[in-house]
Amino acid sequence: MLEPGREMDAAVSKAFSDRWEIAIGYDENGSPILDIPPFSSSEDWAWRVVRAMVDDGFQVVIAAGTGEGMDAYVDFERGFEHSDAQDDTLAETVCVAALRALGVEV
Repeated sequence: MLEPGREMDAAVSKAFSDRWEIAIGYDENGSPILDIPPFSSSEDWAWRVVRAMVDDGFQVVIAAGTGEGMDAYVDFERGFEHSDAQDDTLAETVCVAALRALGVEV
């Protein structure tokens, strides 16, 4: 199972490589040095994933609570495809549900 952090962020970045390529500089050959955004720990970047999924035709249901137990639930649906996740943080939950919906084993 992918844990939140660099590994999960890299998987999300790869799944959406056509959308986000964040260059933080260039090496001596002129190739971009890429930075992987913190998708699984930043709500701002998680919302970008949600928008990308909606742009790709997915409907989304998001529920968040403040009590103990499940703090966030996300469900992506497109036609007969359905993928959901629940976890402690919204950012992590969005990443897990999106990767599952895109066929990435999480």
